[in-house]
Amino acid sequence: MADHYFDPHFNLGPVHVYRAESILRQGPSVNPGGNLFTEYPYLKMDRLPKMELAYRNEMKPTPEDFRSFCHNAHCDISHRNCNIIDALDAMADKERTVTELSRRPATPEIREQIEENSRDKDELDKLLKRFYDVRGHRTVERILSDPMDSVMVDGVRLFTPHRQVLQAGHVLFLPAEARDNPSHSYAWVNGDFSRIVFSKEPPANKQVFKLKAVIEKALDKKRDVKKKKHTHPKL
Repeated sequence: MADHYFDPHFNLGPVHVYRAESILRQGPSVNPGGNLFTEYPYLKMDRLPKMELAYRNEMKPTPEDFRSFCHNAHCDISHRNCNIIDALDAMADKERTVTELSRRPATPEIREQIEENSRDKDELDKLLKRFYDVRGHRTVERILSDPMDSVMVDGVRLFTPHRQVLQAGHVLFLPAEARDNPSHSYAWVNGDFSRIVFSKEPPANKQVFKLKAVIEKALDKKRDVKKKKHTHPKL
């Protein structure tokens, strides 16, 4: 799990660790051999036994959540993940500096420092995206060309037909989001192709496309299936 933490499709969600008093049965080891984390069976429960919540992690793609998980799970941090969290830490530091400087009187020196730190943050972001495909920090090109059936962007599940509309340079209307999350009713790629924008209103200079109702209905069914598959607790 630690090695795959920043993978673009690592979507384990919140992890709960519970403490319960019990007696282990006599028998072979629970895990006599090494398995990939995707191969472990999950136990479906109608209700949880009486247990005490010992640890919870949202598993967000942030250095803080990653370090917390590795510390509590006693995991080693790979060289790749060290590079990723170093870059994310540096970007966050530059962003904090810009925020602090923005609160000061706008002298020429302050404006110069803001521009310098903003440039540094952008360069760090470009380096990160150049060498790694990181969950929450993916390039638009990688999102739109992803071979997976669906990808998550800012909490919105975009299926292949959705991404084809965005790839063509159009605005996408998302009926499900308009109903449940109005601030993400429309999606489009910004002018310099650096990010996918979500908004309650569409821009005035682009054509708006909506998938046919029968396609949206089929995609909604896929969403429901994915939700049902992930309703059991992860222990």
